[in-house]
Amino acid sequence: MSLIPSPGDRPLPPHAERLSLDLPFGAVDAIFMRAGAAGSGPAPAVLFAHGNAELIEYNLLPFEPWRAAGYHVLLVEYPGYGRSAGSPSQATLDAAWLAAFDWLVARPEVDPARVVAIGRSLGSGPTLALAATRPVAAVVLQSAFASTTLFAHERLVPGFLVRDRWDNIAAIRRFGRPVLAGHGRRDEVIPARHGERIATLPNVTFDWYDCGHNDCPYFDDAYRVRVLAFLAERGIAPQTAPSLPGRG
Repeated sequence: MSLIPSPGDRPLPPHAERLSLDLPFGAVDAIFMRAGAAGSGPAPAVLFAHGNAELIEYNLLPFEPWRAAGYHVLLVEYPGYGRSAGSPSQATLDAAWLAAFDWLVARPEVDPARVVAIGRSLGSGPTLALAATRPVAAVVLQSAFASTTLFAHERLVPGFLVRDRWDNIAAIRRFGRPVLAGHGRRDEVIPARHGERIATLPNVTFDWYDCGHNDCPYFDDAYRVRVLAFLAERGIAPQTAPSLPGRG
């Protein structure tokens, strides 16, 4: 039984397709959104891991500006959430994200050298585990935890995190490539001390925000411009440069 029920069978927009990633424990649900800007070759892509009390369908509209700016987007569901089979654990989430990356880079319209992994909150765990084992070009972290060992002592911890051990600090060190991280100074779920530890790492560019856990500006226009500029400075950008739309 899913931990969070699916929002139903509402049709996807024409530029999106639903797919199933076959894993030993069952099929994991995902949605692929094709880049909207015409380019002369394969385009960069974003692989997104959402927060705990979410589903991939919640992020279709928030990631529309990314797609319109020339990035393919792959939204991957957690095992045991929504339509995905299995149950959530470090092993099943890590396996799902490895399968998602491999599926993504096999697409001819995706440039495998320009895949960006974005993880919010709980999603920082599988995001960084992926980055430590696959050639991810850059990582973007939104309100990430430093480790589940530290996080398990905080409030609102999913039960499976008590037995599983993601060490995001060690994973960032192993990754070694560019990381852009942001954290709210007033975060009541993953306290600011997690961000303070991440900010000390040499490959991390860090931004503080005046927000808690669920009200940070991660889908505002200014934040998106900040992230896209960070990626462009590191050679991760569409070959065309369309104007950046608002959220609508």
